Amino acid sequence: GEIRAILDDPGFDQVAALENHRRLLQLRAERLTHLIRTVDKTIQTLTEDTMMVTDEELYEGFSKEQIESYETEARERWGATNAYAESRQRVRNMTKAQWNAVKDQGDEATRLLAELMDRDPADPEVQTAIAKHHAWIENFYTASAEMYAGLGQMYADDPRFRANYDKYAPDLADFMRDAMAIYADTVLSGR
Repeated sequence: GEIRAILDDPGFDQVAALENHRRLLQLRAERLTHLIRTVDKTIQTLTEDTMMVTDEELYEGFSKEQIESYETEARERWGATNAYAESRQRVRNMTKAQWNAVKDQGDEATRLLAELMDRDPADPEVQTAIAKHHAWIENFYTASAEMYAGLGQMYADDPRFRANYDKYAPDLADFMRDAMAIYADTVLSGR
């Protein structure tokens, strides 16, 4: 009824009404185009492995408080200019596909070492496996002989690292410490 009254009004300007209606449709079309672009970007983010690693992916499984505590500890222990900064920069430059490959590489190296625990840490096969672990570490930073041996000691001494490695096999952290020290002394030191 209201529409009929407006249309029957002799002062009603149909052209102005249609122009106004067109303007409102144009605004709606622009809003929908913007929404379509947003949905497209979201689909791309969810399906593309070329996006950089996010903090959520990097620290998957850790609470915000744990992340902040670990970052503070790392800065205090190694300083902001050494391996800590190098590692952060390298990881931030990884794509999701690269990050997932690095995670798989670390898991594979650790599982291999757990399978070899019945051998002497100096055994050639163990040292080949520890070389794979060293190569994995170097995805994050350059690990000199001293740094790599120190990292192995930290695996055994720090309860968090010990728990991480010992979940693969009891006392794996100690075995890795010993194998890493041998590798650092014989291969990385050039002896």
